[in-house]
Amino acid sequence: MKNYIFIVLFLCLCISCITIPERTISQSRQNQVLTFNKITPGSYLLNSCGYSVLPATDGNLIICGTTMTYSFDCEEGLILKAYTNGDYLWARTFSGIDNSCGQCRYIKQIKDGLVLVGTAKFNKDRGDDIALIKIDNEGNTVWSKNFGSNGDDYGYSMELTSDNGYIIAGSTNQPSNLFYLVKTDDSGNLIWEKTFGQTGSAATAYSVKQTKDKGFIIAGDIVVSNTPNSADVYIVKIDENGNSLWAKTFNINAADSANSLLQTSDGEYMVCGTSGDKKYF
Repeated sequence: MKNYIFIVLFLCLCISCITIPERTISQSRQNQVLTFNKITPGSYLLNSCGYSVLPATDGNLIICGTTMTYSFDCEEGLILKAYTNGDYLWARTFSGIDNSCGQCRYIKQIKDGLVLVGTAKFNKDRGDDIALIKIDNEGNTVWSKNFGSNGDDYGYSMELTSDNGYIIAGSTNQPSNLFYLVKTDDSGNLIWEKTFGQTGSAATAYSVKQTKDKGFIIAGDIVVSNTPNSADVYIVKIDENGNSLWAKTFNINAADSANSLLQTSDGEYMVCGTSGDKKYF
């Protein structure tokens, strides 16, 4: 049998049904201010890493990821516009309160700019939050929002939705390690947030897509408490209001994780990720 390998370009190299506990995180925080910096072309970006890339409307490239510029012990979120030959036109970094760390994990083009999702600390007395940031086509900040619990919350994926809002997927460690989903309007204001997982397990969502029925499909991995050195692919289907419909786990090898998924034209789902010793499926 032929093995078909779906190759996904990453800039950083870096079926059994289960019950889904569903919780709502009660402490969402919005309208906080991040620290943004402009980077002059030609500046040295130390240990830079890209997580997401897309074509700009003018044919160039938009990249988001992390870099180290002002601190050697903490990474900052990076948004960079580059020519197709690799030279860059402009770059912006962002960090949390008191120059704490930041990450940009996913970026999307919209009609009047760009929207990105990542992680930053917004309050020194709490953990990291998911950051949702809108910038214009020159990299200037339009608005920023943050969402999360008192613990650490991470944003890994984001999509535009049919109502012109956004859906964000990531993870939270409050009250335990769970998928964390956030739905907002077109200005980044919270509509709802939900968590999904298993009691005593650790689940992380890396990809979310809207489905034909206006609901959402989320993919990532889950580590069950009695098998701490092994992860399974974990997929959750929810309706447009965030209510759980079903969840599936898939065990392919010793350590499996889903990094991306999509709904095919026949209504099924295609998933890509890693299995075992960095083998792609």
